[in-house]
Amino acid sequence: MQRVHSEDFERVRQLYDEALDDNAPEQELIYPRAYGPSEYVGQYSDNTASDLRRMGLAMALPPGARVLDGGCGPGAVACLYAEEFGWDIIGVDISSRHIARGRQRVSRSPASDRVTLRQQNLYDVSELERFDGAYGTGAWCHFDATELFAKLGRLIRSGGRVAFMERTRKGLIPEPSYDAATVGWACPAIYSTDEYIEIMGAASFRSVMVEDMSPHFRALQASQIRERLVCREELMRRTSQKQFDTSLDLARAEFSLTEQGLLGYALIVAERM
Repeated sequence: MQRVHSEDFERVRQLYDEALDDNAPEQELIYPRAYGPSEYVGQYSDNTASDLRRMGLAMALPPGARVLDGGCGPGAVACLYAEEFGWDIIGVDISSRHIARGRQRVSRSPASDRVTLRQQNLYDVSELERFDGAYGTGAWCHFDATELFAKLGRLIRSGGRVAFMERTRKGLIPEPSYDAATVGWACPAIYSTDEYIEIMGAASFRSVMVEDMSPHFRALQASQIRERLVCREELMRRTSQKQFDTSLDLARAEFSLTEQGLLGYALIVAERM
């Protein structure tokens, strides 16, 4: 395992409430073009709507299940799952901007009565609350996996399921690049799929599905870079030259690791024993 840095949730909050606060116009322009119009439902993560639906189906939870969205962002996935699977979603996120935008989205959803968003750290969710499942779409990278799954093990009922899609480490990443991809994004570490499975096992979760999504992830990365370049003038008009340059540099740096076979992406589903 490569180095695991300390969690820094104040840095996470600053990242989404300040540094990336202007990202919404960029996403709304780039993601529908990069993913396809029907594959963008407002998600903040590097997942298509089809990816999200496949993860939801793999959780195999019935309508009415009580499900935790850990790091819900602006609530797009919570609304999708409530509308399509009939789950009762509790979404938590430490970003006040995300929660404010998410509540606006929820108010427009036909399943608004099934979605509750709270500005809260997942670690602060009371263990008196019990859930049938929990999921993460790109937000669980901000947690130390050992601490995260220990907490989820106390929140999820026996037989319940957790599912997440996240970056994975497929080789030894050079330290400067590793620090940029972790500390630079307020992430303690990038774990391999084997490390995730071991950590989940220690927290009484049994893996039921591990899907390597790396080729798909690489294609999405390439498409995002291409569309940023195509839409350069419009992006700079909506945001700024600095925002455009920063986003493009970050995307290219991560894509380089993926092309080298050092960075991957996986869908992992596990059941609470």
